[in-house]
Amino acid sequence: MNNIRTTQSYKEATGDIPYNMMNDAIFHIVLQENLFALKGLIASLLEVKPDTIRDIKVENPILQGDTISEKMTVLDILLTFNDGEKLDLEMQVRDQHDYTDRSIVYLCREHIKRLSHGDSYNDTKKTYHIGFLGYDLFPNHREFYARHGIMNIKDGHVYSDKINLYVVSLNRINIATEEDRKHGIDRWARFFTSTTWEDMKQIAKGDEYMEATAQGVYDSNQEDWVKSLISELAWDKKQFDEMAMRKMNKELQDLEAQKKDLQTKNEDLQTKNEDLQTKNEDLQTKNENLQTKNEDLQTKNEDLQAEIVRLRALLAEKDG
Repeated sequence: MNNIRTTQSYKEATGDIPYNMMNDAIFHIVLQENLFALKGLIASLLEVKPDTIRDIKVENPILQGDTISEKMTVLDILLTFNDGEKLDLEMQVRDQHDYTDRSIVYLCREHIKRLSHGDSYNDTKKTYHIGFLGYDLFPNHREFYARHGIMNIKDGHVYSDKINLYVVSLNRINIATEEDRKHGIDRWARFFTSTTWEDMKQIAKGDEYMEATAQGVYDSNQEDWVKSLISELAWDKKQFDEMAMRKMNKELQDLEAQKKDLQTKNEDLQTKNEDLQTKNEDLQTKNENLQTKNEDLQTKNEDLQAEIVRLRALLAEKDG
């Protein structure tokens, strides 16, 4: 089945893409509007055949007329598929320094949300959180496509395959593994990061799922309500950035004050240490003087003992 809708305008599009898939609003809207494209992406990420992905439903669609006040500024796509499995897709270009904790909260929240009173825990289905990041989540452990789960720390034995945290580092396409390339995950990453229509169409060429996604990117870029939403998001993010900057400046000021306080305390300790060293040197000098006096006393004592022995010997001669 091929759900691609083509237009002459898309075929002729050239130059820079105003908003590509790295824009979280475009990311969300394009994929929610084309479940065929979404199926191809999910299949690639889960490393399965597209035909095994069925019954996709986006649980949190963005609708025309929605405002940022009604939506989260993190525009993740929450969907269900295959009779109850859940997947949370997220695009995050800039590091907000909360991804690891937030992704765990999102994942666990969605995993337990489906349970009702009286349901068996054994009936829970798999839950995934997959993030497309524009930075290294762990700078000291760089990886293109990382898949995290619950397992034995000692030997890697899987405790459960129902909780899954996957991360695609869009800035590390160059270190994609052979397995990543086999399932086209690196190709999707290059598609998402392409900045011109020529590059996007070239990457998508021959892949019906990507071609459908590319068409969706073009269509969304033509919609006034989408552009308005992107502008609103940009303003909201500007406000967020300003608030974050104020918070960082306050934290920096606090750290500078703590640093100054520590420097003062360190200087006081150094002064006390120097005083103690001086006192220690004085004590050492006194100790050396006492040792010298002790040695003098020992010498005198030895001289007195020798004199006593001599006098006793004289007395003994007289008595004899």
